[in-house]
Amino acid sequence: MSPPARVSHHPIRRILRALAILIPIYVLAVWLDAWFTHLPPLAGTPGPGERVGILHVHTNASCGSGSLSEVIASAKKAALSFLAVTDHNVAMSRAAVEAADPPEFAVIDGEEVSTSAGHYLALGLTNAWPRGTSYDAHALMASTRAAGAVNFIAHPYGLREKWRDWSVTDYEGMEIFNDDAIWRKNTIFDLFNAFILYPVDSRLALLRLARTPHENLAKWDELQRSRPVAGICGSDAHAAISMSGHIIARFPGYLAVFSLIREHALLPPTPATDAGQTSASAILTALKNGNSFCSVDALYPADGFTQTVTAPATDGATRGARLHEAEIAEANTNEGKLTERKTDEAITNDTKTNDVNANEAKPSSARTNAATTPHATTITAGPGNSIAFVPGAVFHVHVPAGAPNPQIRVLRDGKEIAREQSSSLDLVLPGPGLYRAEAYLRQPGLTGWRRWTLWVVPNPVRVTAP
Repeated sequence: MSPPARVSHHPIRRILRALAILIPIYVLAVWLDAWFTHLPPLAGTPGPGERVGILHVHTNASCGSGSLSEVIASAKKAALSFLAVTDHNVAMSRAAVEAADPPEFAVIDGEEVSTSAGHYLALGLTNAWPRGTSYDAHALMASTRAAGAVNFIAHPYGLREKWRDWSVTDYEGMEIFNDDAIWRKNTIFDLFNAFILYPVDSRLALLRLARTPHENLAKWDELQRSRPVAGICGSDAHAAISMSGHIIARFPGYLAVFSLIREHALLPPTPATDAGQTSASAILTALKNGNSFCSVDALYPADGFTQTVTAPATDGATRGARLHEAEIAEANTNEGKLTERKTDEAITNDTKTNDVNANEAKPSSARTNAATTPHATTITAGPGNSIAFVPGAVFHVHVPAGAPNPQIRVLRDGKEIAREQSSSLDLVLPGPGLYRAEAYLRQPGLTGWRRWTLWVVPNPVRVTAP
């Protein structure tokens, strides 16, 4: 009698069989979730003077896959009105930008400069700047600033490249959010989810990788205790996967990346600005002054978001407002050698149009304080502005109508002082300090696990001692 057939009970084989069944089921579930998850349109309703764009973009002049014309075309498809090109250690010529730059779109020329301390973005820089041979961060930052550039530290806490020398001071701001650096800090499971989502919905795939950059925000709050430091968000878009110096795939694409986190510049509202005809230099001045906010628009377009401080007009506050106007005028007069492709708006003359209604706060796009008007009873300051503290000063946050159940945090000098799940928040200020908000939305769809995701980060309002 022959012995009974032996049944294999090898645990590895059982595991492999289970995976062969479970993985396709999981992939199908993720795809179905993507098909039934509908993200809102990217084009929102901008506030007066608001321009939406993308910063930190690489072309085929360095390690990107697209030409400048292709990048601009993708940006326009993503409902953007400006972008900043920052190829590695090479700047564009003015002629190259003008040849590719359409009249209704602003291109900020720049460069991502490699130094002994890490990388930084020099915005408003052409290839005519005297680079020299130095690799020293102090020398290079001083050189690009002397050439008229506005310097921003890039991906300060990236996995591959960190900023290592905070004693350098020749910069106006820093990236508080960098897409590429954030994606690299996700788990293998999160990256796998995004990879299988991408063919079905590339925008949703990248949104799944969005995380709060806690280290960047903490450092930003720390630096601002001693001086203003403008916060910006960089896409760090390459649209390229490289191997041995050769691009093997145009992934993730420019359009998908441009649909994720975007920069909202807040300029004085004028007919030209609101028609989308603002020069690159005017936009860069707003970024330098901190008159802007970052938003993960893939969650919901943040166009029209406002963060303001209003206060009763006093002599001290009025003097502070006039001083702020003078600082803006001086900054605009000394703008660097930026590529001009549109008719420049006299943005320093437009500040007087930002009057504040006696009983209603103006949107945060108003860059000056309206106490300088003869009959104003309140003054207002938005992101990047200063205002003197007086009793009765109020911090206001309003998110666009239609955003699903947002959560708003208010921070004073980097510490949370209020949190509310609402589309608006009004908080009487306890005293001077740096006040900024953070707005959060939940991830859409089942495989987003309803995770709270950072949505909007504006630059702070500096409330000074009277």
